[in-house]
Formats: sequence, C-alpha cells, structure tokens
Amino acid sequence: VPPPFVAGPLPRASLAPKGAQHSGLLECPMTTRLTKVVDSATYAAVDNGTCVEPIYTSYECFQAAEDLLRTSDLAKEEGTAPDRPPGCSLSHADRPGGPAHRAFFNLAPPSAAARCSAAARCVCPERATPFGEATGAVLYHPTSQPADIGRGKAAPFRASSSGGYKRCRPWPASDLLAHRNPTCDVRHYRGER
Repeated sequence: VPPPFVAGPLPRASLAPKGAQHSGLLECPMTTRLTKVVDSATYAAVDNGTCVEPIYTSYECFQAAEDLLRTSDLAKEEGTAPDRPPGCSLSHADRPGGPAHRAFFNLAPPSAAARCSAAARCVCPERATPFGEATGAVLYHPTSQPADIGRGKAAPFRASSSGGYKRCRPWPASDLLAHRNPTCDVRHYRGER
C-alpha cells in the first residue's frame, strides 16, 4: 500500500484545491489536458513501403486517423511493436462490439519495425512540410475542477503578420530554425509532456 499523498508546502497563490491529490508545484497541469492539433497536413493511407515523412506524435496520429476515416469512433493505442509499421498505422479492430478501426502509434525505431501493409496501413502526410512550417495549435481540454477556467485552442503555430503566434524567424533574426528547436514546429513541440 503506498503512503498517503501529501502535497507539501504550497504558496498562497496556488490554485490546487485543499486536499487535492496532486501538487500545484510538482505536477504540471499540462499533462492530459492538452493535445496538439496539426491542421496544415492532409493524410493518406499507405499499404506498402513506408511514409516519406512520418507522423511524429500520437496526438497527430490519432487526429490524422480520425480525419482519414471521418470518425472518432476508433481504438487509439500507443506502444512499441516490431510487428507494426513505424509511426502511425490503421488496422481493423478485433474487438466485438467495440470500434471498427484501431489507430496505433508505434514508438519502435523505423529500423526495428515492420513495413506498411494491407493489414496495417500507414497513415502518412500526403506532402512533406518543411520544419517550422507546419501549422496547428495546442488544444486545452477543461476538467471538472472549479479553478479550471481554460478553454479551446491556445498557442497557435502559424505565420501571422499581426504577431502573437509561434513562428520562429530564420537566420539572421534567430538560429532556432537552424537548430531545429522543437518550439518552432507543432509536430515536434513537446511542451505538454
């Protein structure tokens, strides 16, 4: 039996409710509350070979599968499976009474994973998007906590002349693009983990 959770000392400004089962200082509330939406790509199902450009995150994988199938009624799984293609794949779900399709995001390196097939079709972007040019946003999912007042899309990634968007400027204004800093591309951004 684990010991009871004790949040420890918290500042007066902490929004963690009294008796919460998390610490407002030790745990970032950006865990399961945020997902990424990549809106600059269209996707295709490939049943042989591999993707020219992979899908980089489970968030993009599951969104792409929903877009491709035009449904959100699918099993969504992430793991390491050498018998599945690298990145994002779709297959028929083998669960009676459950969703008809299964989207799987494979964390196995491409060299250790299977190729696309009719049984496990790869979900791939139709065209390669250069690093830093993908558009999308971080989407906030509210919870039932009273202090939770966030809603909708935040931190959009796209070019804008009016500013206020995440877009890295090229050299000589910045070297973030040249160093492939993850904050420059919504597909690579990992601020939510």
